[in-house]
Amino acid sequence: MTKCKVKDDWLARKDEMGYVLSSWAQKKGDSLILCTVCGTGKTISCEAKGFQAIEQHYKTVTHKTNARTKLGPNQQLLSVVSVCRSEPKSLPPAVPVSLPPTSTLVLTSKKDSAVTMELLWVMKTVISDYSANSCEGVEDLFRAMFGNAVPEDFSLGRTKAGYYITEALGPYFRDKILSDAVKSYFSVHFDETTNAQGAKELQVSIQYWSTEEKQISFKHLETFFIGKQCNHTDKKRYLVRMELFRRMLFFF
Repeated sequence: MTKCKVKDDWLARKDEMGYVLSSWAQKKGDSLILCTVCGTGKTISCEAKGFQAIEQHYKTVTHKTNARTKLGPNQQLLSVVSVCRSEPKSLPPAVPVSLPPTSTLVLTSKKDSAVTMELLWVMKTVISDYSANSCEGVEDLFRAMFGNAVPEDFSLGRTKAGYYITEALGPYFRDKILSDAVKSYFSVHFDETTNAQGAKELQVSIQYWSTEEKQISFKHLETFFIGKQCNHTDKKRYLVRMELFRRMLFFF
């Protein structure tokens, strides 16, 4: 009886859960496959049934459970990260110093890598003043340019980019500004204006001596939409102003 041998192109196929076989299957001989998600010693013999033996294995409940846990986007993995040491402050600045990088172990997941990449591109979008619509389909462009270097879970569009800006990056950088501003004297600036849609806005900025930048810094803090402008005795306008000052007091 002819023995079936493991072919290299088998490992490039995908199982029914969408995982490439090479992510969990290792060739351990002419006719043996080691399943890394089902524990050491779990080998699959392909001598009699060929690729069908592998199919039977990855369709089992045990394998699916293990693969979902160990190959999922939230699975923490150890990665080696190089960290370059800074130049010693005791040396004169004119003396060139070259220090070898040091390495450290960090826990990361596929999901973390995807979110990091998405945030980096959203920050590039903000800095370069791109529109949120420019993020539509960017994952296809990146995969065409960088191939497997792009995480599988990376996805970005107009709605997701807007969420990152308002719910993640906005609060983070505002907290950094406030933590720097409270270290010295500051002044709060108000500018009531009408935007392109004809709605009234109240732009709030803060001016302070930045201990991090070593200079006077003027930063936008928050925008309040106050609705229709009316006289000072109007109850709605009064409540809006009170809410504004309540938030400002909460910040500091």
